[in-house]
Amino acid sequence: MSTDTNGQAGETRQLEAHRRALLIACEQRTPEARVLAQLYFDSIYFREDQIRDSQARTFRWIIEDLDGMESENDQGYVPEREPPIHTKTRQYFQTWLAQGAGVLHVSGKAGSGKSTLMKLVSTHKRTQEKLNEWAGDKKLVFARFFAWKGGQSGLQNSLEGLYRSILFGVLRACPRLIPSVFPDAISSFQTTPTSTYHDKPFFRPALLHQALERLINDMPKQGYRFCIFIDGLDEFQNNRTSGQDHATLAALLNQWGENPNVKLLVSSRPHAEFTSIFSENKQLTLHKLNYCDILDYGHDVFRRCLPETASLRDYYPLASRVADLSSGVFLWAHLVFLKLQGEV
Repeated sequence: MSTDTNGQAGETRQLEAHRRALLIACEQRTPEARVLAQLYFDSIYFREDQIRDSQARTFRWIIEDLDGMESENDQGYVPEREPPIHTKTRQYFQTWLAQGAGVLHVSGKAGSGKSTLMKLVSTHKRTQEKLNEWAGDKKLVFARFFAWKGGQSGLQNSLEGLYRSILFGVLRACPRLIPSVFPDAISSFQTTPTSTYHDKPFFRPALLHQALERLINDMPKQGYRFCIFIDGLDEFQNNRTSGQDHATLAALLNQWGENPNVKLLVSSRPHAEFTSIFSENKQLTLHKLNYCDILDYGHDVFRRCLPETASLRDYYPLASRVADLSSGVFLWAHLVFLKLQGEV
């Protein structure tokens, strides 16, 4: 074999070795990416994605000013007077976002629309604006979790799932915090290749709890403020034997809220485990605020289904009657209006 041939073969082997090295390097995640991969789980957004967006103006009064909010009657679009209780509640809620502290508890009967409200305010730009006022010269970090006991994954209604979701949301937005929150994992990952069997032990539930405590207690000193939205506290596992009961959960959230750089908006049914632990001065009772939204929803249903020759005003008393009987339970009113729509 000629010298040229030997040289070409050597170059080919070198190129192949470089190619394999590049492939291996591409397959290896950074230590920070490995942490995020272990925190993530497939159903992390499942419940939130299942929640329908609010209909028409439903609940928007709590985050949007009355200006520009209009309703349609027989004569076209005209401004509608806002109920005083909505004005008062919106002012309180927006003040809490911009200046308040601790835990604000949204309580409501089953079917009153708690999850719909939580999804609306957690994604609304006005919420972000108000929270930025609260953060001031610190960086705002936001995380949310929608619990659901009907999910196939136990992570959707467990403390482990809550820890993973909050940590994933915060650390994905602020990856430079990862080494401080998971120091042992990062130290190990810097010298070891990616391996499920190697990585998972760093993320056992007890260690996730410790990581979240570090995040909440230590990270504000680095110039961060955290806001956490948690929907469906009553959906969480309620097992006193395992320490995952509702009273323990409420006490834990209250403990987090004692940090002046952390605030939480949470929702649940009006169970005593929550209403007795969270401050009475920081509770919104949703089913007591729903009458006008249900009435407006009924008007919208009739508006869509009535023939042009019919007068919407003739159906106002019927919509009012449904709103009265609903006791603030949106789901019940929705089903009744669907039945009436079919009959109309």
